[in-house]
Amino acid sequence: MKSSRRFLQKIIGAPSSKPYKYGLQSDVYFESYVLPTIEEFISTKDMSSISTYKLFETFITIDSNSKKDQCSEDISSEELMRFCGIKSRIFERLLTSLAKACNQYNNRVDFKAFCSVIWNICTADSSIFAKFAFDIFDIDNIDRISIPECDALLRMVHNCDTADPAKLDAIKERADKMCHSDGDEEIMISRVEFVNLVQAFPDLLQPLFDIRKCIRHKTNLSEKNWDDAIKNCFLKQF
Repeated sequence: MKSSRRFLQKIIGAPSSKPYKYGLQSDVYFESYVLPTIEEFISTKDMSSISTYKLFETFITIDSNSKKDQCSEDISSEELMRFCGIKSRIFERLLTSLAKACNQYNNRVDFKAFCSVIWNICTADSSIFAKFAFDIFDIDNIDRISIPECDALLRMVHNCDTADPAKLDAIKERADKMCHSDGDEEIMISRVEFVNLVQAFPDLLQPLFDIRKCIRHKTNLSEKNWDDAIKNCFLKQF
């Protein structure tokens, strides 16, 4: 897992390193102060030191205060969205949910939490995204959401004021009637059916896949790196 500075420079290239903190270059700071604190975490993801360093380069690029000794060593969701050029309700909700999963509640994440957030987004498949979007509106935890809630889900995901009628109709076709305790009936779709529907028609949640593609590109890791991670099932459920 550990690698020498010379090894990092040989693989990544010394020119990519820059002054960071305590008068150290970013690669030296990474190896001396960062890597020892996250080795256990990255080993569970089967991440190499080189891949992790590339994520660290992305992290300090995002950190607007990463100038010499003035770096904050954490970043906000707003900084990440600005870096990615993405501003949407679903992206903000996704970042907030993942940050909370890392016990980061102040809307800022340190590097370890950043790795977890990026890893979860970049390795997520259609079923993970479907469950995440569904659970936002399954407030009562009954594994079912109504058609009006599906309408709100589509509007949030696609960041629009009106849901696409064709997409909403596709959901209605998979929905069925549910009888409430007061005798009223309501058309609802189950969590399982919604996940199956998104797997068959990913365009229902296309903006989430666009976000994944954008962040993959921004991390300086290849599509193959991330696709291999999915194939090897290094996934963490939301």
